[in-house]
Amino acid sequence: MLYKIILDNNYNGRVYLPKEFKPSSFTKISAGLKECNIQAFTDTTLNSNNIKISKDLINNLSIPQDLQYQIQCNGNTIKLGPVIGLLLNRKNAGIKKHLKEYLPYTSLSNKTGGLLYVFSLEGINFKDRVIQGFFFNTGTSNWEKATFPFPQSIFRRIRLSIKTIKKLQSATSGRMFNNNFFSKWKFWKTACKYPQLVEYLPFTKLLKSISDIDDMFKSYDTLLLKPAGGSLGRGLVRVEKNKNQYVFKHKDPNKPVLTYSKELASRYISDIKKHYSKYIIQQCVNLLKFEDRYSGFRVIMQKDNTLKWQCTGIVVSMGEPGGICSNYSESIYFSFEEFFSKYITLSEVEVSQKKHEIIVLCKNVCDVLDLEMGNYGDVGIDIGIDKSLKPWIFEVNEMHYHVTPFLIKDYKTYLNVKKNPIKYAISLSGFDII
Repeated sequence: MLYKIILDNNYNGRVYLPKEFKPSSFTKISAGLKECNIQAFTDTTLNSNNIKISKDLINNLSIPQDLQYQIQCNGNTIKLGPVIGLLLNRKNAGIKKHLKEYLPYTSLSNKTGGLLYVFSLEGINFKDRVIQGFFFNTGTSNWEKATFPFPQSIFRRIRLSIKTIKKLQSATSGRMFNNNFFSKWKFWKTACKYPQLVEYLPFTKLLKSISDIDDMFKSYDTLLLKPAGGSLGRGLVRVEKNKNQYVFKHKDPNKPVLTYSKELASRYISDIKKHYSKYIIQQCVNLLKFEDRYSGFRVIMQKDNTLKWQCTGIVVSMGEPGGICSNYSESIYFSFEEFFSKYITLSEVEVSQKKHEIIVLCKNVCDVLDLEMGNYGDVGIDIGIDKSLKPWIFEVNEMHYHVTPFLIKDYKTYLNVKKNPIKYAISLSGFDII
């Protein structure tokens, strides 16, 4: 049930409850991570879905009065919630600028009640344990600026320093999810320890010098150089060897193919490494390719109120003709089924089986994240399929683009991508999806 707050302007420190509650057992009220001492009373004139709270308590709790809340009774505490925070930008100005884009996160608010707010790193006040941001007012359907208590759970969508992550994790007792950034290199080193994953991982090595490339050429004809912390294919380079010459092809089609001696190749590697802190060398998988376009599969894996991983959707991209990967501004996009019906002759049953195989593989990846990386609930996993139809795991994006389903005009999946992290955050907070 959702409860409407009625303000008591006559007394301080008081909470009046409907007759079905036993007020004598309550000495505290909390919202988010703020808590106040109270005197609790029964008010037989209150409707069953109303709670009367002294104005000073509302001010001390730092919650909007004109929202409806769920109530939980935990021992001697009346707990209002859920109080959910979405950390979406580094600056307050950035939050304000994109408020309209954040509206899809609010689609459950009328059903779940509570306080949902968006905030920036700049808006956090660790000393007073309050956060400045914007909450969604279900009554006006608008975002409104205010100051709030620390939330019961946080969905992180920006990079943070290790120090800030630890402080937020400590404040929320581990209920901030997507809590850590990990590089391609860290993911590979972690995932390759697990037998259920290792055979699906392209062999990868940290790039330090030209000798590392030479070592990899002993086993593979074609290699990919990737920034360990890059995204969208930025900095990606394919390298082959023609006798004693090293042939480099950049992702950017406007850049020329470079053919260098070993000495010049070594200098080139030093130059590209200046732009990123770490580069990896990866076995180049012979991926499915049609119309001279490489294919790639973005598998969106999320937790919801069940606290379990599920596949929300899969979007297939096909890169630029003559390119070296599937990720380009001129890529074309398909649903999983559309891709297979257009390019590969498989029965509906075989397509369904392949999709199931990929989802199971991605669930195994997510289980490893839970074991090794921290608290995650929303990731995009990049999968490739080779010419024998074997899937390969390339990387996990913990801040993947939620708009990906828009690329195939799948608005239902897009809304689910926005809803599921909210469902997970609510369950982490200890409240329910009503």
